[in-house]
Amino acid sequence: MDQVILHKYSNLYLEEGYWRLSWREDALDSHGLGLGHSSEPVVIGPSRAVTPTGLTETDAQWIAWNDLLSVMLRNASAQQSRMTVASFVERRFVPEHVARMMPSSQRHYLSMLKHVLRPEDVDHAFRAVSKRPKLRPAGCLDWPYIGQLGLCDVGPEHIARVTDAAVEAGYSAQTVSHIRNVMSAIFAYAIREQCFMGNNPVKLLQTAKARSTKEHALTLSQAKDALASMRHPEKELMLMAVLTDISMAELCGLQWKQVNLTERTTKKGGDPIPPRTIAIRKQWYRDTLENVKSNRVSDVAISEALHRVLGSLKERGRFTRPDDFVFASRQGTPVNPNNIVERRLKPLAARMGLPSISWQVFRRTRKALVAESEGLGQGLCIELVGFAYPTAGARPISRARLGYRRQSEPQPPSPKRRSEMRTEVIFQAAKPHGDFYPTFLSKEAN
Repeated sequence: MDQVILHKYSNLYLEEGYWRLSWREDALDSHGLGLGHSSEPVVIGPSRAVTPTGLTETDAQWIAWNDLLSVMLRNASAQQSRMTVASFVERRFVPEHVARMMPSSQRHYLSMLKHVLRPEDVDHAFRAVSKRPKLRPAGCLDWPYIGQLGLCDVGPEHIARVTDAAVEAGYSAQTVSHIRNVMSAIFAYAIREQCFMGNNPVKLLQTAKARSTKEHALTLSQAKDALASMRHPEKELMLMAVLTDISMAELCGLQWKQVNLTERTTKKGGDPIPPRTIAIRKQWYRDTLENVKSNRVSDVAISEALHRVLGSLKERGRFTRPDDFVFASRQGTPVNPNNIVERRLKPLAARMGLPSISWQVFRRTRKALVAESEGLGQGLCIELVGFAYPTAGARPISRARLGYRRQSEPQPPSPKRRSEMRTEVIFQAAKPHGDFYPTFLSKEAN
């Protein structure tokens, strides 16, 4: 007979030669909140220490589950299902599930739950784990919240009302999907904790597949026109997005102590950073500086073009200390990429007659340029840097260095070779005067 894993709120123990079982009994008060207390122990049967035909621990577990716990859990689940959605989110879902997530994930749930519960209910649920959310404007008080409904009373039609209201409010397909996923997570956790019986109502709702908009990227000429109209910081952010695979949250959270522009290994309060390397360790997401996920920890090599971009930022007079942000606002805080898109990139797209200009467009531009014929796209990306920083003293980036010709660029002579060349010139000038030319250096002597 296999061993049975009993419920986490039950306790099977041996006392005075008899197997006894106790469990936590849950009840609901008038507000739908759960109340718990331990039950009186129940005798399952004698153990083998008392009689040879007594029960082993496995036998006692099977009897406890089949005769008592399984029946009580079904009744308890039916009783817990009468708890309102708002009470379940406040007492179970947020403190037991959301509170264990990263701060960025907590803020995501906070912003999405404001479309499921009333703002004051969300504010009350998150009072101990996150900042207080902004209340919904009075004009949206007719939103079809489901917080006052019992868990057992929520059906697919209630889920559909919430998603339909989000579509009518002009939310994007991605935001509607986020709201739907949060509601699904609530009921999935309730089912796992045996607070809800039945199927997930969100899974029972069949929705039409969201239409994906046509993705577009900038051509080389369009990218140059956009750069000509940009200023700090969107110009540098665009070039970083085109030259590297660093996300916008990682760029906004990048600090100078994570950037090594020198030719030697440095260590500024963390792991050693190799020469000419960017160490991706932090990100700025939803007004919080946090560690990146383990799969995003990386060291990005600083190419010559990228070095020119970072060098121009390093030469500014302010916010260049190790703890300062590379892309800092006037107050020294990280720049807000959403504000830049709304205030500068969208008007720029309208002037250029483009559908949109965003950070995703810059990433697609990088992929499009890298995918150019014969692998010359990286050279086109570097050409953008030369166009953005046309300094007179800078070494020009020739087409050979950009990769347009497969043969390698001629290397300058070494100091020893330059000395030999100067000696050869002197000897060639003195050769017509045979009296002065050293005979031991002539070809005949060699």
